[in-house]
Amino acid sequence: MAWRLTANRWRGLRRWFAARARLGRETPAPGPNPDRVALLAALRRLPDAQRLVVVLHHLHDLPVAEIARTSGMPEGTVKSYLSRGRAALAVLLTDDKEEVDVGTHW
Repeated sequence: MAWRLTANRWRGLRRWFAARARLGRETPAPGPNPDRVALLAALRRLPDAQRLVVVLHHLHDLPVAEIARTSGMPEGTVKSYLSRGRAALAVLLTDDKEEVDVGTHW
């Protein structure tokens, strides 16, 4: 009986070491996608309130009414921030910025 317990324990340890070795050979995760990096950089350039509304609406799929309720903003403000945020992101994420009319009037 002692022999069986020792053999079972040894088999268990071998399986544990083999599993640990397999885990150590996992392929590393790929680097961040360039599109994701560009999106995050563009989002960081938005004002905080616009960024919040754009992220909640487009990345978390919350409707305008829900964003307004949870943030305490009027629905019209949420819609305005969404519109302005989309327009700003369109400019920031365009490859050829020279062709885009930003519409900024100084």
